[in-house]
Amino acid sequence: GKVIDFNGSSDSLRDTPADYRSADTAGTIEAWIKLDSLTNWNTIFESGDEATNNYWVQFRTNQTTGNLAIAQQNNGDTVDHIRGGTALTAGNWYHVAVVSSGTAYSLYVNGVAESLTTASGSNFGDWFADTTNRDNIMIGLNKRSDNQDYFDGSIDEVRVYSSALSATTVQQHFTEGMEALGLTSAFSTSTDTTTKFEGTGSQRLNIGAPVVDANTVALWHMDETSGSGAYIKDATANANNGTPTGTT
Repeated sequence: GKVIDFNGSSDSLRDTPADYRSADTAGTIEAWIKLDSLTNWNTIFESGDEATNNYWVQFRTNQTTGNLAIAQQNNGDTVDHIRGGTALTAGNWYHVAVVSSGTAYSLYVNGVAESLTTASGSNFGDWFADTTNRDNIMIGLNKRSDNQDYFDGSIDEVRVYSSALSATTVQQHFTEGMEALGLTSAFSTSTDTTTKFEGTGSQRLNIGAPVVDANTVALWHMDETSGSGAYIKDATANANNGTPTGTT
């Protein structure tokens, strides 16, 4: 498989569904990520309102510390910002997940549940159904009324579920990915500063093709090497295909 490398300043994937998954009161987002730097608040996945800064859900790593986090705001209320305790470092691959049970968030790094800190607001697990007025889904960018928090590094196998995965299932997904990776042997390095797909200098992450089950409502393998328009395909029937910006 392949990955997409984001340059931290202009690269992203975007689709524009109205009120994405608005009936989902619980769910899960998973991805494999490798940070190139901790300078940014690095957005992994976001869904928000592009006309204001008042409605958004953002799965990210925090600036400087690299802690995994979920942040959510609805109608300009207090931002719920929940962060994990593990400081992620640049240059390493991680399997990351955020789970909402509908009443609380959990965060996972490499299959292990994080100890959580509520930096602001409350940990009530507010999810897509609790965040109205949204008109996009983004990978690598927090796009609201302005562009914020570009991801600097590589992202692969982004998956959204309509259910709250158990800790056992998250651990299983990490283990399966690591087994497919062959640990450290699956990676090649890159020094590119622009988004690259398969080719000279591109990254490769060989974790196989995860199965699309009934609870998988979006899955981007990031395997497409070229195209036009929304050519980064969602492997589910929902077809929330992503349009890349800043690609070469």
